[in-house]
Amino acid sequence: MTARSVIVKVAAKADIREIVRYIAEDSPGSAERFGFAFGEAIDRIQSFPESGPRIDGFHDLRFVRVSARFWRYLIVYRIDGLEIRVIRVLQGARDIRGSLSKSDLS
Repeated sequence: MTARSVIVKVAAKADIREIVRYIAEDSPGSAERFGFAFGEAIDRIQSFPESGPRIDGFHDLRFVRVSARFWRYLIVYRIDGLEIRVIRVLQGARDIRGSLSKSDLS
């Protein structure tokens, strides 16, 4: 099995910063745990990229939850050959399709 590299797009990095900032307002420790959980989720995606379900209407996009503890947060990604591109990290209550821009899809 060939290891795939993970690329976190600019919009996803901004999402992560916003989520960590929001969580840290109430609990800096939880914000730190979110960071660790996010890293573990990326490791899972890298090991089993096809395990995330597809997003309706976006054939090539998949998602996974960050963790059981942070189940509200979704990592939206695409498998691109030997790369996994993390497109966005969104709060699951948001309209996922509406939150994706054309630049997210390229």
